[in-house]
Amino acid sequence: NRALPFEVAGFVAEPFGGTCYVDLKYVQRMAGMYLGSRGVETGDDLFNVVVVGVRPGREESVASELRGLPGVTQVYTRSTVLSVFEELVGAVKVLFIIFYVMAFSMGFAIMFTMITVSVMERRREVATVRTLGAGWGRVFTFLTVETVLVVAAALVPGILLGWFLEWVLVEKLLTSERIVPDTVLSGATIALVIIATFVLMIISELPSVRRLLKMDLALETKERAD
Repeated sequence: NRALPFEVAGFVAEPFGGTCYVDLKYVQRMAGMYLGSRGVETGDDLFNVVVVGVRPGREESVASELRGLPGVTQVYTRSTVLSVFEELVGAVKVLFIIFYVMAFSMGFAIMFTMITVSVMERRREVATVRTLGAGWGRVFTFLTVETVLVVAAALVPGILLGWFLEWVLVEKLLTSERIVPDTVLSGATIALVIIATFVLMIISELPSVRRLLKMDLALETKERAD
């Protein structure tokens, strides 16, 4: 065994590991120096993959010509690779949509329970405020602001915990010698989570507010006085 000198020109972020890109002329020269005539005699392959750059619009025609060369087993174009990745991403999206539905369903259930308990415990207080002349708009604003503060305080640790779990899942469980995916948490994703959380909060609050609208103010204030 002999070591061949290679100069590293740069690094490419590849989701699938085990790929090395080498200048064709350089690897031919190095392999020829190493194998010499032995490589030709034994029929050893000096390389197994070649990356070809073509002019715009010539991709399919060049690929068709390459497929007709002897010894060529497969030819992948950028469009072919893109379609494969789109199919893979489409399959992954279905899985993540299921995760999103489960997460938002649990979030709705938790916020609905929290808001319902909070409003029902304070219904007499709300009835007293209404009796003193406060409108339903002010009551709704008061309850919403309080809920927003609670949800906002829970969002920061929730997003950090979600990012940590994503890092553990991708970096520790999915990463191997053959696949090296990157963990990406974009600003658009964070914005979507924040907006969806507050929308769920408003939806979760509506049933309790509706119950307050039907509340008998006289009965509630009488129970408070008793």
